[in-house]
Amino acid sequence: MKRAKLTENNFEVSHVTKTLVNNGYVERLPDDYDQELFLDSEILLNFVKDTQPEEWKKLQEQYPGNTEETFLKRVSSEIGKRGTLE
Repeated sequence: MKRAKLTENNFEVSHVTKTLVNNGYVERLPDDYDQELFLDSEILLNFVKDTQPEEWKKLQEQYPGNTEETFLKRVSSEIGKRGTLE
């Protein structure tokens, strides 16, 4: 039985597939990252809307028309003030 040649690329592909993708990780492109706000807006918005629908609804009522923009700017501002580990 011939063994497959072990390379860093083979290991990386296998590791990404088994460890990350199978556990919910979503691979994104660099352009998906908002460099002005320092976050991935789409991932963050999907997470908040999926996990906190009632709170999101309250934000929509409080900030009709620009809920997403207001929320993202506030999150970015708070991370800038407090960091991500507080």
